[in-house]
Amino acid sequence: MFKNCTALTDLNLGTLTFGRVTNFDEMFSDCDNLTIYCEVSSEPQEWNFNWNWSNRPVYWAGQWEYNTEGNPVPIN
Repeated sequence: MFKNCTALTDLNLGTLTFGRVTNFDEMFSDCDNLTIYCEVSSEPQEWNFNWNWSNRPVYWAGQWEYNTEGNPVPIN
């Protein structure tokens, strides 16, 4: 879906996404500027291991917050 989309810089996977989608197989491959922010504390067991095929940075709940502009940022 977003393959090779270098303009995509961040993505927030909400709790509804985690409940309904279990296979993002290579959806974000080659999105070289992407950082993924998740609203759950860890990867669900039922997810396909290829969901983060390009090994983009992933921040789970508690590892990130919204800044004053409303953008997700890692917690230092």
